[in-house]
Amino acid sequence: MASKIIRRIGQIYYKSLEWVATVIIVLVALAMLEMIVSRTIFNFPWSVLDRINAIAMIWACFLITGLLVETEGHIAVTFLPSKLSGLRLSFLKLFINISLLATFCIIAYYGFIASRIMYEMGAVYPAEFDIPQWLAYLPICVGMILGIPLVLHVLIKNATSLYRELKDRKITSGDRS
Repeated sequence: MASKIIRRIGQIYYKSLEWVATVIIVLVALAMLEMIVSRTIFNFPWSVLDRINAIAMIWACFLITGLLVETEGHIAVTFLPSKLSGLRLSFLKLFINISLLATFCIIAYYGFIASRIMYEMGAVYPAEFDIPQWLAYLPICVGMILGIPLVLHVLIKNATSLYRELKDRKITSGDRS
């Protein structure tokens, strides 16, 4: 019962991140369309939309970082995994996911510090109305924090598969003696 609830919460979490990133991308596309129309027809584009588009793309990219790790859609170097198999491959995956978890935590921490520094400095992007620069740094922190549970899920899956492999190997080696 509890595992079904946890699985359902994970599905809702995953889908909500996916939908938020999709909505942001659609809004960016609409804003770019408005910029094209205002530039070609009215000869007066809003410079604020350039900044909003850049910030929105940063938000979308960092929000889906954890999703890419979960679905193995991220860029991967396949040379070493193609040469390894069995326990060696499982240990490599475990090491990579532990490294990813550490990377996510470090980037989240320093993303928060960068956001706070920009907020305290009061730095803005000048346009028709000033856009605070900390809005461009905040998605680094938020995206990494939202990606940590997904990286943990992958890490736990890899650790349990490694445990099963070790257990099966122990059982089969115990049968031989």
